[in-house]
Amino acid sequence: MQTTTKAPLFPFGQIVATPGALAALEKAGQQPGEFLARHGSGDWGELDEHDRKENQLSLERGFRLLSSYRTNAKERLWLITEADRSVTTLLLALKFVLPNGRPDFPLAFVNLDERTRAYERMHGEVPEAYIAVHELLQVKVL
Repeated sequence: MQTTTKAPLFPFGQIVATPGALAALEKAGQQPGEFLARHGSGDWGELDEHDRKENQLSLERGFRLLSSYRTNAKERLWLITEADRSVTTLLLALKFVLPNGRPDFPLAFVNLDERTRAYERMHGEVPEAYIAVHELLQVKVL
């Protein structure tokens, strides 16, 4: 019996993962390829209907794509493919909440250092969300 592998709906670009995501996969006894295959096939995992529609629009217009999955150990992972399809990042899904209680999305920080300095100038401190996102700077190529 011959099995066929369906080509992904979009190019992944360079595939990278944060140390936290790799540790979560190791803990769960799973491999990145399992989640990459789902992401590439348009199985967005545990996204709500609004985010699923956003991904469909992103496929059609070339915007950023997001998937959310749980490992066997119940840790949430995100897979994010950038709009230019140059890189796909596997990372632990973190709760990014600013001190005012408003959610913030980690990859919205186009220039993290500049935004961090601006926030610090305005508020006198750097929120935990900005500190946590620095894990993205330690990605490992898969």
